[in-house]
Amino acid sequence: MVRRPSLILLGSAVLYVVARKFDWNLPSFPAGSWYFNPITWQLRFAFGMWCAIGGAKKLAPLVRSRGALVLAVGYLAFAFLIVMTRHVPSWARFVPPLLAHTMYPIDETSLDPLRLIHFIHHLPGRPVHTP
Repeated sequence: MVRRPSLILLGSAVLYVVARKFDWNLPSFPAGSWYFNPITWQLRFAFGMWCAIGGAKKLAPLVRSRGALVLAVGYLAFAFLIVMTRHVPSWARFVPPLLAHTMYPIDETSLDPLRLIHFIHHLPGRPVHTP
């Protein structure tokens, strides 16, 4: 990771995609598989290391850009409307079936892509919220 961080991150992302596609996981005893699949969750750790050794600085201009702000506000509005479909079931008809199938259920075991998006919010340089 220290010598070629971007190459390691790319390899980690490829392993993540392949493991999700072919449903790779480690077996557990006496039967079943690990709840947190280490083959997919390794991407979150690799991305964290990549950010810690300089990747976050590379992403900072992109994350702080006006385009990212517009995208974030749009994503927030979209996420709010999606969450509201749980509280106002009649709104669920406005969510295209392909989109609903892609999002639900959020896969915690194999690190759902929506969980990866959340990690970007915690990049260095962003304000820390303390109580």
